[in-house]
Amino acid sequence: MLFGVPSLAAPIPLAGSLAIPELALYKSQKQRSTAKIALLAFAKKSGAHVYSSGSLDGQAYDKRFRVLFVHWIRTDLPEKQKRQTQSEPPPRWLPQSDPINLPATNVPATSRHSGGG
Repeated sequence: MLFGVPSLAAPIPLAGSLAIPELALYKSQKQRSTAKIALLAFAKKSGAHVYSSGSLDGQAYDKRFRVLFVHWIRTDLPEKQKRQTQSEPPPRWLPQSDPINLPATNVPATSRHSGGG
C-alpha cells in the first residue's frame, strides 16, 4: 500500500529520461509464506516403509513499513533480523512410528545362516 508518488521515469526529448524517486507519505509491504513437507523412507531392495516424519508445517512473515523518512521492519526471518537474540531452538522432528519395531533393513538376507553341519 502506498500513499504518495511512485517512482517514475520522465522522458526528456533528445536527452533520455529523468528518474523521479518514490515519495512516500506512508508505504507498507507485507509478505507471508507457508510450507508443508513430509519425509518418507523406504528400504531400497524390498520397498518396505521404514520411516515417516508426518507432515511438518512452517510459516514466515516479513512486514516493512515507512512513514515519511522513517522505516521499520517486522520479520521472523533470521537472515533479515539486525539484532541477534537468544531464540528457542527449532522443534525436533519425531518419528510417527516406534523405532524399536522397525524392520532390520541394513542386514542382507543372504548373511543369515541356517543351522547345519
